Amino acid sequence: MQVWDLHQINYFIRESKKLKNITRFNISFSIAVLTGMRQGEILGLRWKDIDMEDSLIYIRQTLTKKRELKYGAKNKTSLRTIYLPQILIEELKSHRQFVEYEKEKAGDKYTDLDLVLPSKYGKLLDSRSIRRSFYNVTEKLGLPKIRFYDLRHTHATLLIQQNVNVKLISERLGHADIGTTLNTYSHILPEMQRTISEKLDKVLEKSDR
Repeated sequence: MQVWDLHQINYFIRESKKLKNITRFNISFSIAVLTGMRQGEILGLRWKDIDMEDSLIYIRQTLTKKRELKYGAKNKTSLRTIYLPQILIEELKSHRQFVEYEKEKAGDKYTDLDLVLPSKYGKLLDSRSIRRSFYNVTEKLGLPKIRFYDLRHTHATLLIQQNVNVKLISERLGHADIGTTLNTYSHILPEMQRTISEKLDKVLEKSDR
């Protein structure tokens, strides 16, 4: 499993917006790294599933490997609500303007599925196109090469490093149970244990003064 650190995440979010010809895909990168959503969940996301006012995403459908929109998700816990950071809300608002522009431009040729990530004619995007665009952006920015799916791992790792409760992380990722989360990210825990012991030392030092 390869993940980016906080500096690399910030650099990616900031600099990827400056690159040309990735407008359609850029929002998928931001959603992945800022929510931890699966690629199929992102491709199946509809505008009606997003509450801009309350900064929420309701995950209700997914795009399967057979390129079919399926109501529901990977498991029962995958049907979930995710709170969004304000930076992503602003990106979504901007992206919606882009989608509306393309819809108006296409006219009668547009098939409106209410997708957040449609093709220029409103149809389903090919997941390979997103991955290909992501790899190109990563290379242009000189960042360590990771898979698109590793943006989900990057999100989870960042939350763990910020001492977010693992149960909350598990719910955010839509894992079947907390054990899945602990097993997947167990490599981070030894470092976290060291951090805890260092904090404990500092607390004890202060109380001894």
